[in-house]
Amino acid sequence: RCSVEPEALARLRDPAPKPPDDVIRIGYAGVIIAEPTFARLVKALQTIRHQLSRRVEIHLYGGQLYSNRDWFDPDLITEHGFISEAELNRLYREGTWGLAIMHLDDIDPRYNHFSFPCKFSMSLASGLPLICVGHPQSPLVELAKDYRLGILLTDSDTDKLADSLRQGLEDFSRFDEYRAEILRCAETEFNAERNRQKLHQLLDAAQKSQ
Repeated sequence: RCSVEPEALARLRDPAPKPPDDVIRIGYAGVIIAEPTFARLVKALQTIRHQLSRRVEIHLYGGQLYSNRDWFDPDLITEHGFISEAELNRLYREGTWGLAIMHLDDIDPRYNHFSFPCKFSMSLASGLPLICVGHPQSPLVELAKDYRLGILLTDSDTDKLADSLRQGLEDFSRFDEYRAEILRCAETEFNAERNRQKLHQLLDAAQKSQ
């Protein structure tokens, strides 16, 4: 899921569906690596959820369950567990926002500087604007700065996180702009077919040089 396949790119070129008018669904698939940052995000959402005109929900997809964590809030978070890829794709596309998250501080430099969450490209493939959370020097944030994809959060202060989310989560006037940037980012950075061709060219060149 670290690339966007041709059929997903084709969908992104079609008109985008309107966000749900009754709920804000934030999707996250897979293991939560940066749990302290995720907990901070949950706290920020708890702070603002009653200030929003729509109900806000986080939907977690994957075999790892988190209901025993101190930060887990069943009124805010729904765990779907492991589901089929087709069902995951369908549910993800029905969301409002995708979430890509890394550590806000630099407690794990090797992860922060040399990793990249595949949740980013999954959100692109689903046509979802992104909430990107991470350290300012992380590859996630550095790439997100090059594209207007949604909400970018780099401050570790929970009140500041909450304020940015309060201002951005319901700013649906920019969703057409986000959609155009999602397509541009997917075609430029995560085009699976083109990237496979480049890889094959490099492998062929390496083999011929032996």
